[in-house]
Amino acid sequence: MGAMLFDSQDLVFKKKEDLKKKTREFVRLKGREPKLVAVMTESDSASELFVRKKMEFGKEIGVIVERKDWFEKSLDDFRKELSELSKDNGVDGIFCQLPLRSDLVNRQQEFLDVISLEKDVDCLTSVKLTEFEKGGRVEPAVVRAVGWVLEEVKKRTEISFDDQVVVLGARGYVGSLIVKGLKNRSYQNVLEVDENDFDLNREGIIGSKVLVSCVGKPGLIKDDLIAEGMVLIDVGTRVENGRVLGDIDLESVKNKAGVVTLTPGGVGPLTVVGLFHNLLEFFDEDDSKN
Repeated sequence: MGAMLFDSQDLVFKKKEDLKKKTREFVRLKGREPKLVAVMTESDSASELFVRKKMEFGKEIGVIVERKDWFEKSLDDFRKELSELSKDNGVDGIFCQLPLRSDLVNRQQEFLDVISLEKDVDCLTSVKLTEFEKGGRVEPAVVRAVGWVLEEVKKRTEISFDDQVVVLGARGYVGSLIVKGLKNRSYQNVLEVDENDFDLNREGIIGSKVLVSCVGKPGLIKDDLIAEGMVLIDVGTRVENGRVLGDIDLESVKNKAGVVTLTPGGVGPLTVVGLFHNLLEFFDEDDSKN
């Protein structure tokens, strides 16, 4: 019969309408549009594409997204500018498009921690990450997106996957976040596999009901690494020649898998939604206390 190809378009539309309502309430109470600042430290094709998508989505729901190109700023200036943005009452959220440029990467957490907690919409400051690891409600956008996909697949299919989930690329930055997010969502039997350990874990991988791939190597996952009816969630993306490519080789797996998220069109758009969800989710909560 072939796999169900998971397109998130309908789910994105529904969540977009909810976010428009939150934006209108924000404007009503504060007399201005919410503002999100996107910090770019280098101009590669993937970062350019992802920031452009976020800016387009912000425009659609009524959020100002201002881009800051800090390609040449010194380390001290980078820290100073982030600090100033955090103190700016006209800025409601800040995110740094990752990866940071090469001279900042080794100090990435140090710089992310300059962002004030209330403006850390990507949930990547140390304090927010600690809250997340303890099961708090704030989640990194990509983790929230994967959770939404799992919820939606359960609604759309009869596939049961309350047992083992495998995360490929689990030692990477994104993969490690997804592992923690799955455990927070009661997926306690999570098999963590590094991209170099596929052969050692092949039996465990094939024995899983859900495979989440976060490696970033186009076409890596083929039918010999999956089980019949498996749910495949493609998180690892790379932009080549203007095309967004995923880890999962769709042509190879489509007649064996149960569900395959599309790339593009699957997890990616929901990750964008997740960022704006984090921007606006606690706005209602904060204002209800006033």
